Amino acid sequence: MTFSAPLDNRVPATTASSAAAPTSECGRSRNDDATKTPFYGEVQRTLKNVFGLRDFRLYQLEAINAALSGKDVFILFPTGGGKSLCFQLPAVCEWETKGLTVVVSPLLSLIENQTHALKKRGVDVVTLDDPGAQRLRPGQSLPSLLYCTPERLDHSGKLQNILTSLDKAGQLSRFVIDEAHCISLWGMDFRESYKNLVQLRERYPKVPITALTATANPQTQDDVIKTLKISGCVRLTQPFNRPNLWYEVRRKNQKNQATLHQIITFIRTKHLHHTGVIYCSSREKCEILAQQLRDAGLSAKHYHAEIATEEKTQIQLEWQNDKCKIIVATIAFGMGIDKPDVRFVIHHGVPTSLDGYYQESGRAGRDGKPADCILFYAFKETIYLLKRIRDNEKATTEVKLHKEDGLRHMIAYCENDVDCRRVQVLNYFGQPITPEECGGCCDNCADNRDTYVQDVSEQARSTIRLATTLISTTTKPLTKTDLINKIHGQIKDNSEGGKATPKSKIERLVGRLLDERLLESQTYSIGPNTHAKVHVSAVTITFMGCS
Repeated sequence: MTFSAPLDNRVPATTASSAAAPTSECGRSRNDDATKTPFYGEVQRTLKNVFGLRDFRLYQLEAINAALSGKDVFILFPTGGGKSLCFQLPAVCEWETKGLTVVVSPLLSLIENQTHALKKRGVDVVTLDDPGAQRLRPGQSLPSLLYCTPERLDHSGKLQNILTSLDKAGQLSRFVIDEAHCISLWGMDFRESYKNLVQLRERYPKVPITALTATANPQTQDDVIKTLKISGCVRLTQPFNRPNLWYEVRRKNQKNQATLHQIITFIRTKHLHHTGVIYCSSREKCEILAQQLRDAGLSAKHYHAEIATEEKTQIQLEWQNDKCKIIVATIAFGMGIDKPDVRFVIHHGVPTSLDGYYQESGRAGRDGKPADCILFYAFKETIYLLKRIRDNEKATTEVKLHKEDGLRHMIAYCENDVDCRRVQVLNYFGQPITPEECGGCCDNCADNRDTYVQDVSEQARSTIRLATTLISTTTKPLTKTDLINKIHGQIKDNSEGGKATPKSKIERLVGRLLDERLLESQTYSIGPNTHAKVHVSAVTITFMGCS
């Protein structure tokens, strides 16, 4: 949107109560041309005999064909889209590309989960700490897959020597980079050790690379491909729309007990005997909420990074086996978890980006059956998140600005109580859809309110002028709430018969100005508490000139 254009503000004309979550199921398809390869027979037998499956999900076969043909591959499938099969099955096949497949994965727990599942299927897979790692040399009976962390690959001279010798012997089949968004500065989980994977193409120029992720907007996708030097890769993307998921944002009550009551009531009335995940922003909140749920008679346990490895494994197994119904966790929980029947994911606080929210909420309903994704939102919580981004001394200014953008998109999503939730998320990931394709599967669409587009450019200018005046004439910091209340009061005083513009409309306008950075938030501290004040940004001068 250019600042010289009218500032549109889509607002609801009427209000209505939310409808119940709809039911729908995911479909599957396959490109028949993908079956016309010399190795299709072996691929089909391996799918059935090793992995116990009868058919492929969308683009899995194309990814497998590309890998077996020795090509670089970039795979962007949503959570539950079946990414792992795209590299595990080719690694098992006895085709001419047969050799060692090296899988780089970010978490030891994720490596443990995948290697355990593969061993149960009879697949020859090792880590560097396994006795079977002794076979990692030319002339030996090589395992099909080697799993390692990026740090181990980067720092282990012994491993690098092994890979070099296998490469010279023509026994290094491919590199697989799981959670590849970690490579990009623009990815939500950037890691320094992932950035060093750029050396793979330099050290092993003839070894193909497969990169996989469930979370990458177009900018991140392009950055990953550029960093890994796989510009000629086969690029496969599944649709991100998950039609069986119900998306809803609920405003948090200022009283914590009210939010707790909503969560307990929601689980009791809709998901009493179902499994689910509740994400919290801190370890302490996880422990407190899990105890509160147990006190309410619900089956819940907390999970975070500070828990001993053995205990975390036990908690995860109990949840996987339905002995524990609810996991209350930080984002440390969930990556690589393959539990299809998760019926709800609740965010007790605001995620830092739409990337993170999509990935975490996407752990619900992987079986294609209806599932609920509920986010509890309070603007004041974003103030702490913003401060944490700006106070990170290890991050560059460029990275900080990018993370602020991510948080800004997340806030805009939460504040927008009109536009389809799916449209907002999928536009962000570069896969635009129409509201009709949502099928009433989010709170905004289900409200079924009439809407209209209104040019609020003049109201925006008035708001900015008022903010500038208030900031310059008082020493007290101007908060978002102060500004909204002041505007609401002035309109009410000047309105005929005292009929004021609805406060919700003013909140939406101020939120839009913050989203467009015509107004900005600046954090400040009073004692241990963090607050945010409104600041008039430099770019606003351009907008104010459009009179």
